[in-house]
Amino acid sequence: MILPKESETKEELWKAYWQTGDIAYRNDLAMEYAYIVKVYAYQLRGIYENYATVEDMINQGTVALLEAVEKYDPTKKTKFESYASIRVKGAIIDYVRNQDWVAKRSKKKAKLVNEATDYLTNTLGHAPSIEELSQYLKMPPDAIEKILGEVHTFNLLSYEELIDIGLYGVKGFREQGIAQEEMPGYELENEELKQIISASLSLLTEKERMVIMLYYYEGLKKKDIAYILDISASRVCQIHSCALKKMKNSLKQYLFGDEEE
Repeated sequence: MILPKESETKEELWKAYWQTGDIAYRNDLAMEYAYIVKVYAYQLRGIYENYATVEDMINQGTVALLEAVEKYDPTKKTKFESYASIRVKGAIIDYVRNQDWVAKRSKKKAKLVNEATDYLTNTLGHAPSIEELSQYLKMPPDAIEKILGEVHTFNLLSYEELIDIGLYGVKGFREQGIAQEEMPGYELENEELKQIISASLSLLTEKERMVIMLYYYEGLKKKDIAYILDISASRVCQIHSCALKKMKNSLKQYLFGDEEE
């Protein structure tokens, strides 16, 4: 086995790995690009923090990074960073999605709260508060808050999956590590998708738009948004979930037309 030299550049490491196939070079290359894993793990922890630790996400991302080094084909003229980023982010999202993070019993409760929220919204003319849901469902407020947290994460997962479909066309592009900018018509479709997402903001109430803007555009955490709007963090989760449901339906209509809801 040939050990890589500490002074070797990335280009030299790639050349040595392609010539020898030695896992020592592969591992050293993975270390060079480890920052990609950390970037996505810390970027996604705000969404998945209740269901997967940063360490878990880093572990899954590292496995994907090693596989990316092994499968990378430079003849396709794709930058390794782009190729690896797609595979790493996809691996982390798939890992979280495949976890049994909501038991069947919790899923039933989540459906119950969703249905109650829709009913009370139509009846009251506004999104129900924790207290109104608690009274209607005859459940303790803290139990409602816990379920809303699970619903919030589920909505984030499903919304992000739709964004993936919109940007990559089909899941296979992500699995193959094909960079977005290399896909036919990418720039036009991406711009159109951005317009659809922006337009979907018009479907939201003023408070929903405020939460979305502070969360996605300003990068604030839920507790910070709660402080700014003078409401509870659980209320922020509730507003965020309602907003995502509305935006998700708009995006579904764009992607699938009248095929399915």
